[in-house]
Amino acid sequence: PQKVSTQVAAVVGNVVSWYEDVAEDKQIELMLKGDLEAVVQSDPDKLTQVLVNLVDNAIKYTEPEGRVTVKVEQTTEGKVAISVQDTGVGIEQKYLDLIFERLYRVDSSRSNVEGYGIGLSLALAMVENLEGTLNVKSELGVGSTFTLTL
Repeated sequence: PQKVSTQVAAVVGNVVSWYEDVAEDKQIELMLKGDLEAVVQSDPDKLTQVLVNLVDNAIKYTEPEGRVTVKVEQTTEGKVAISVQDTGVGIEQKYLDLIFERLYRVDSSRSNVEGYGIGLSLALAMVENLEGTLNVKSELGVGSTFTLTL
């Protein structure tokens, strides 16, 4: 993959700005915080697609009055971690390993929402293509945090 010096904040900021209206319509607070000076060698287009996927899901699965926070931080290993944290419905522990599988949707109660389906498997493939990692932590009823490390 072709990598260029990428201003993480610019990419993240773009994605967040595209979703501000969507979030506002749903009465969800969408915040961007953290180390906005971070620069990585990456592919900004792919990074944008991954973030669109994560932010879109976060907003989709968060109830009105909830919050979605996108945070950028430098890790101790000199990498950059971008996390998308929501106060949404959360995902049961037993499903966490499955959500990155192609076309997997957690359960029927979610099927009325266009769901995690193809999105996360594609996001994961792109992250691997960027030589990064994508992890998820989630608690039912509390929310989920997806962390992309580059």
